[in-house]
Amino acid sequence: MSKEEITQKLAKEMQDSREVAIFAELIKDNQICFKCNEKEYRVTRLTLGQKQELLRVKASTFGKLSDKPEWKFREQIIIEATKAGHDLIKIDENIIKLQTSIDSLLEQVAQTIDKERLKKQEVKLNTFVYEQELQHQKKSNLLQFSIEDYLEFYVSSYLGYLVTEVKVEEEYVKAFKDYKAFEDSKNYDLIKYIAKYVGYLIRVGELN
Repeated sequence: MSKEEITQKLAKEMQDSREVAIFAELIKDNQICFKCNEKEYRVTRLTLGQKQELLRVKASTFGKLSDKPEWKFREQIIIEATKAGHDLIKIDENIIKLQTSIDSLLEQVAQTIDKERLKKQEVKLNTFVYEQELQHQKKSNLLQFSIEDYLEFYVSSYLGYLVTEVKVEEEYVKAFKDYKAFEDSKNYDLIKYIAKYVGYLIRVGELN
């Protein structure tokens, strides 16, 4: 499939305008608001206290995994993958380059008024995002059993718990009383929304 065909496919499947609007909302207001099952929710950027909590949880989980012999560090897996012909270092370089391009375009999109120029930026942005997702998927498949990558998954999940709020009357309050409630939730539609929007938070550097 050519790049042009990929771009056209993306424009249809990802709904360009909605994707860019979400990024713009996050950049300008530090939050993304959405509705699910007749309730209003939002995900917000982390407060300092939430960042500290996330770091404590990450450190605790890292300690537990390090003591389990069945879990390997990324460096060990990279060596094994390289011997098998998979260049993980090159994949990481591609992801970083694409993120730089995405960040630059996000700033341009947030400031662009001209509709024609905005449309071109939207298509380019979605192409970069798609290419980066492909690289992430390759990396994920190879590193899914590494300590570092499990931590990445766990931290992203915990981030979703921390930043999700639901509107009760006229105020937003935490959507889940604790992380276990988040893990045990059967509200699959809501979890899908949270996972999606946490992805946006990560793309704009919330875990950096």
